[in-house]
Amino acid sequence: MSTVLGLDFGTTNTVGALPDGGAPLQFRMGDVASSVFRTSLCFWRDRTGREHTTRAEAGPWAIDMLLKLHDGGRFFQSIKTHAASPSFRGTNIFGRSATYEDLMLTFLERYFEKLEDFAPADVTSVVVGRPVAYSGATAQAAVAETRYRSAFAALGIADVHFVFEPVAAAYYFIQRLQSDAVVFVADLGGGTSDFTLFRFEKTAGAIDIRPLGVSGIGIAGDNFDQRIIANLVAPELGKGSLYRSFGKELEIPGSYFLDMSRWNALSLMRNEKTIYELEKLQRVAVEPDKLGRLIDFIEMERAYDLYKAISDLKTELSRQEIAPLQVDLGDMRLAKEVRRRDFEGWIEPDLDRIAGAADEVLTGAGLAPEAVTKVFLTGGTSQIPAVRQLFADKFRHVAIETGDELVSIARGLALIGKSPDLETWCVRESGAAESAPARRIVG
Repeated sequence: MSTVLGLDFGTTNTVGALPDGGAPLQFRMGDVASSVFRTSLCFWRDRTGREHTTRAEAGPWAIDMLLKLHDGGRFFQSIKTHAASPSFRGTNIFGRSATYEDLMLTFLERYFEKLEDFAPADVTSVVVGRPVAYSGATAQAAVAETRYRSAFAALGIADVHFVFEPVAAAYYFIQRLQSDAVVFVADLGGGTSDFTLFRFEKTAGAIDIRPLGVSGIGIAGDNFDQRIIANLVAPELGKGSLYRSFGKELEIPGSYFLDMSRWNALSLMRNEKTIYELEKLQRVAVEPDKLGRLIDFIEMERAYDLYKAISDLKTELSRQEIAPLQVDLGDMRLAKEVRRRDFEGWIEPDLDRIAGAADEVLTGAGLAPEAVTKVFLTGGTSQIPAVRQLFADKFRHVAIETGDELVSIARGLALIGKSPDLETWCVRESGAAESAPARRIVG
């Protein structure tokens, strides 16, 4: 039996759906069933006698294994952020080079293994979401597309279609419409914020759906996390502190703290070169204990602990005006009360740029906000009050609609996958990009 899979391979979460109703695929961990699978990987080594074998897990199983290992593993999250980066050539996993294609293949294999009532061998075609604009200053969409195709090819899937993520969310949303509308859709995720405009018309029983434009920017929830880390966490790990060199006191390079505030870059900091540089700085630091915490934080793979603490903080700040940030940083436990207004002040520059990207799709279509009759917000970051308020202010004349924030894109991709005019919804980058065949790096 041939199957078309709609796949939302997201920065934070991954969701799959099949065309039959677009229902999200589920997995079960213990007694808990879910369709939202964390986009994370954990590698570790098993020892049998003198032999070491590399193992891997993904999603919540990766997190569970990381917590059991305490150290000695390699944990990756937000790996999608590397997809379009030509400068990302790979990383070292227990002495073996792993390309982006290798990481994606490993993740997809583990994800497919966990799904219930799903046979990967039956998948003949994949409709996968992609952002309008990938994050990163040097991002190239053709690089991401080529890498995706390589990973899917290793799974025996050669027929791969790409659809803009906000277009997929819009396609899902318009299924519920009963009357003519100009629809604005915002997909606000972990790595990118993407927008689309559609005109929906019903005439004599016939449905006409016309895309009016798309826009996007590589700023979203992960950038908000960076602001929290920069203001509350990094100073306790040495940001802004000094080191002595030839009789002068100089500020410790900020690049270390920029990397540790980005989930995708933090995963790569555990390497000999970075640790050597930090230990060298620690020996001449004015506050060596702080850099010691940073070194321990990296070597002990505490990224998920910090991620969870910040995620919990954002959730609580969406419900109340003050919430705690609590996380262990080696020899100290960071515990701070955070006010929503302070958080919103930190992310204000990001909100301004997101608003600018939203305006671009309206300007490109030659429409004023007042011409929009339906507004749909999706993606996890859409649940942040300041983000919702941004769009409530922009579209004061209509009620903001939400729902299925984490699964709407996958459901839309699956529905597009069974559409007779599939190709009209797809996007393909012109130009070629180099890619290595995806390899299995475990077992």
